[in-house]
Amino acid sequence: ITRHLESLRAAGFGGVEISPIYGVTGAEQRYVPFLSPRWIELLGHTLREARRLDLGVDMITGSGWPLGGPWVGAEDAACRVLFEIYRVAGGGQRDEPLTSEAEPTAPLRVVMGYSQDGQVVDLSQYVDTQQRLRWTAPEGEWRLVALFQAATGQQVKRAAPGGEGHVVDHFSAGAIGRYLAYFDQPLAALAPTERVRCFFNDSYEVYGANWTDEFMAAFLARRGYDLRHYLLAWCGQAAPELVGRVRSDYRQTVADMLLENFVRPWTAWAHRQHARSRNQAHGSPGNLLDLYAAADIPETETFGTDWLDLAGLAPLPRTPRRYGGRAEIIAGKLASSAAHVTGKALCSSESFTWLGEHGRVTLDQMKAEVDVALVMGINHLFFHGTPFSPADAEWPGWLFYASTHVGPTNAWWRDLPALNHYISRCQSFLQAGQPDNELLVYWPSFDLWALDTGTQDLLHPLTPHNTEDWLDHNLPTFTATARRLWDEGYSYDLVSDQLLTEVVDVSQGQLRSRGGNHAALLVSGCTRMPPETLERILHLARAGATILVLGQLPG
Repeated sequence: ITRHLESLRAAGFGGVEISPIYGVTGAEQRYVPFLSPRWIELLGHTLREARRLDLGVDMITGSGWPLGGPWVGAEDAACRVLFEIYRVAGGGQRDEPLTSEAEPTAPLRVVMGYSQDGQVVDLSQYVDTQQRLRWTAPEGEWRLVALFQAATGQQVKRAAPGGEGHVVDHFSAGAIGRYLAYFDQPLAALAPTERVRCFFNDSYEVYGANWTDEFMAAFLARRGYDLRHYLLAWCGQAAPELVGRVRSDYRQTVADMLLENFVRPWTAWAHRQHARSRNQAHGSPGNLLDLYAAADIPETETFGTDWLDLAGLAPLPRTPRRYGGRAEIIAGKLASSAAHVTGKALCSSESFTWLGEHGRVTLDQMKAEVDVALVMGINHLFFHGTPFSPADAEWPGWLFYASTHVGPTNAWWRDLPALNHYISRCQSFLQAGQPDNELLVYWPSFDLWALDTGTQDLLHPLTPHNTEDWLDHNLPTFTATARRLWDEGYSYDLVSDQLLTEVVDVSQGQLRSRGGNHAALLVSGCTRMPPETLERILHLARAGATILVLGQLPG
């Protein structure tokens, strides 16, 4: 560990990130179980040596990704909702047990009946212990909707030895609280001078999770109506307008729960550990601006520029692509905007993720990616490609499968200090200054939530590398506007409904956020807006702010 830290310091790095992952085949005798006394002893050594070398140390709040581990029981594991729809004529009954075809053992949570003339009946009380419905339908045609809860079954990806287990339910405050409490005792063994600088959450890759035990109660409290009365609409079995509104409310509630039950409590826990939080909100189905802003350091992720073929270095047309381009710029600016608008000094990025296969990435490709990050407003870059490798490992040493290899066995390691010094100069300049973006651009999250293009498991996973799904297809006018602003040289920050209310005001006729002054607020490509947000915008206008609407007003 000391050899690695000294090597990284000599190459111009300012810190390290501990990301515990799987071990190497054939080296099982070297495995150190995650959070074991020996693991904590090694962590303490790392923190002491890093302090000696003036290096920061960040650490994932877990092993691999997403959050989870062997201490996450079935009751706290990520789960999903399943539906079955049955038809019953008046005077008839459903004779077969109510079971999910996809998951026959999934417990039944709710059964609702809907008549053709608009009657809604909660039938849950008529279900016996064998999940048979003891109910005779009244006159007319009825559709029954059975809601089941099932585990996603997802295990921690790339888990470290001793860190294998269920992914935790990110929507449940109780599950998150119990998950974090598991770290308290091991970390308490560290000396007061042995402090992790930041606890880090890797990109949200919780697959299939769209439900939690307390969801129905949370929905009623937040949206003001009983979702059980609208299960048909939630399933897509209603008029398009109603389906869009119910699903929007469902997705908004999921976003609220991610923010209030996961990111905020996790940040508060990090503060109790005398550390900060660093969050990759992307990939989640929430409002990315709010989720980024809830952490001390928002962090985005970059996959590579679109003007070079990463295998052959052949020029490519400058059009949006899956891994890069102007669409990715918008995704990256969601993180930097959250930092700017809320006055946070740092915005970081997981940089150089898989620019190419091992040995195929050049320093000039990395430099181009650095420049894209800097102009997006990112001022705190992390290399996710420096795996630990013992001195006796055969060349090229231990490698991580999914990233640009940045380590002493790379042929350009001796030249890396030049790139790192360039990054240090640019970052120091940006960190010492203040953002000065001319425009605030309203982020139309409700237009996204009301549509189904690009959804998975009823939700929109907003990742940096599927922007075609959730930007181009769902928000075409907004996306075109944001790209045109960027191409024509206008600097801007994106702002959410929540941030517009909490941190934006008017001073001497100019909009002011915690990150500085803005000449105007621009609304473009927005057809759905909460009345409260419209009232807030009208308040800002009355106070002297300039409001620009491109195209139609929200309807």
